[in-house]
Amino acid sequence: MKPNSFAWETAPAKINLSLKITGRRADGYHLLNSLVAFTDFGDRVSIVNSVQSNRIPLEICGAEAENLQAFPSADNLCIRAAEALFQYRLNHQIIVSWPFGLKLEKNLPIASGIGGGSADAAATLRLLNRHYGFGYSSQELAELSLPLGADVPACIWSQSLIMSGIGDQIQPITLPPQIHILLVNPRIALPTAAVFAGFKAGYLPSQVTPPKADWNRFDLYDYLRQLGNDLTAAAIVIVPTVGEVLSALQSLAGAEFVAMSGSGASCFALFNSASACDSAAKILSRHQPDWWIHAGRLV
Repeated sequence: MKPNSFAWETAPAKINLSLKITGRRADGYHLLNSLVAFTDFGDRVSIVNSVQSNRIPLEICGAEAENLQAFPSADNLCIRAAEALFQYRLNHQIIVSWPFGLKLEKNLPIASGIGGGSADAAATLRLLNRHYGFGYSSQELAELSLPLGADVPACIWSQSLIMSGIGDQIQPITLPPQIHILLVNPRIALPTAAVFAGFKAGYLPSQVTPPKADWNRFDLYDYLRQLGNDLTAAAIVIVPTVGEVLSALQSLAGAEFVAMSGSGASCFALFNSASACDSAAKILSRHQPDWWIHAGRLV
């Protein structure tokens, strides 16, 4: 396995612009339909030189590293993704000596509903696939990645898409251009399982109507207002601060659409211009200095 160049990969934040719970399978997995977008900011995964060992060394750095270092590295999704890829490549052989280490630059808050760990796993798979010249397609990587988590297949693609089923059904779409996003997390971890367990509303049995192909930004905002996020009420019961974040975002000048992403606690506001988004970020940062706040763009 001769390595190629480009020994790093970005892991952009995943935003559930909408989220409808459409049912539940007999095995307990919820079925969903979600319009997903990705940002121009996130984490970063790199391959680093390492003394060969029976475990993959993992170095964690970045602004949010401290919150992740308390967890065992063997449980990290980057490590689990690398192991899954090589075991698949080598027909499930046990790897006794790993020729590389991984470095994770953690910039996104953990357990925040923006796919941080899933994005890291997907970036690891894309990186190793390219670096070692395995040649797997995005579809093959997505199928391989599903056991790692329902969000990982979407993060493999890291482009705007409609995600359905348990996260395994992907339909790429094109978003209107130049949509800016203000992403906010109150620094309260909100476990996904608890939010889904608290979901009490009824299921929407039919598929959500796909957005039209030639839509503009205002069409998008109208579409999102019709759908919303079915998990918002359950998240607010567990962490009432989510409601405070949503209210704060709704009060900002220029905010066209406001919602919670995924199972929370991160929330977002969409803007038509970078200047309006940046100005809103500065205002909110002054009022809520303890919140994680980031302004960027959907890609």
